[in-house]
Amino acid sequence: MIQASTLLKPLKTQRWAFPLWWLLSWPVAAYLYLWFALVRLTSRISVDRPGADYHGPAVYVNWHCHLPWLCVHHGERRRWLMVSPAPYILPIARWCKWCGLRLVQGASGQQGREAAAQLDACLRRGESVFIAVDGPSGPIFKVKRGCIDIAFTAGVPIIPVGYTLSRAKPNRRRWDLQLMPALFDDIYVRFGEPLFY
Repeated sequence: MIQASTLLKPLKTQRWAFPLWWLLSWPVAAYLYLWFALVRLTSRISVDRPGADYHGPAVYVNWHCHLPWLCVHHGERRRWLMVSPAPYILPIARWCKWCGLRLVQGASGQQGREAAAQLDACLRRGESVFIAVDGPSGPIFKVKRGCIDIAFTAGVPIIPVGYTLSRAKPNRRRWDLQLMPALFDDIYVRFGEPLFY
């Protein structure tokens, strides 16, 4: 029996699917933007220091499961994020832009190296970036080396960030156990100490 994921794979990655994802990007991004606006209005949000008080360019790192709220948090601070150029990412990329994030497209191989060079240039201009260190597809909770290389090359610290929620639970249908905030949630954002290499 053919699994649905096998049938959908060409739709997610092939260039011919770009127009479909571009059309979908508007309603999906609008839904996400509205959802997180309601989360912000109805939830209690607190931030734990000391890394949040660091002034200067840095590479903020998190697990992939923490992307939902951290896209909003970092977007308010106009940080940079590397996203995949795959067509199915278009709705998320549009929402990220609406949140205030600035995006660099990159993936594995040559395009990934070009994206890393762009992030390095951002850091050298005094701007910050954030990276899901076990993304884009795992293995879960295993740090990939790219964040260390980018921080070391630019001479900036790595600052770990994550959050906990009082109401929402990990999505066990996803590989990353995504933590999507709920309405009337308590969102506790935690920053670690800056790490220099």
